[in-house]
Amino acid sequence: MAQHVDPILLPTVPVEVTDQRTRDYFNQLHSALQAFCDNVFVTINNGLVPYYVLAVNQNVTAGAVAFVETISPPLTTATVYSATVTPNWLTTWSITNATTGSFSINFGTPAPALVGSTSAQVSVIVWLNHLQ
Repeated sequence: MAQHVDPILLPTVPVEVTDQRTRDYFNQLHSALQAFCDNVFVTINNGLVPYYVLAVNQNVTAGAVAFVETISPPLTTATVYSATVTPNWLTTWSITNATTGSFSINFGTPAPALVGSTSAQVSVIVWLNHLQ
């Protein structure tokens, strides 16, 4: 059974977000962070400690439908890892071609030239599930 992390309440300025794309992005970010926390708890409950977490923000070329994330130094052979991806534009994503040194992130919607005032970016969180 997955456990949930208690929410952290931060002081905020009352702001109503009316832009649906912005709402969708924050909903997607919330889901990705919750999935990450749930997976960490499951991993720990199974007696494994995810000792390595990689979290990066990467710029994505406008029009790109795929992105290769490199893991450096490469993981040892037979290491099992998972990844959570949060693009800053509304799209679906999948991971393919996973090796100990890299994996491909595929986007259902090509990366836009700009999202608001920033270039298209993707946040990637990678954690090790099991070491061999």
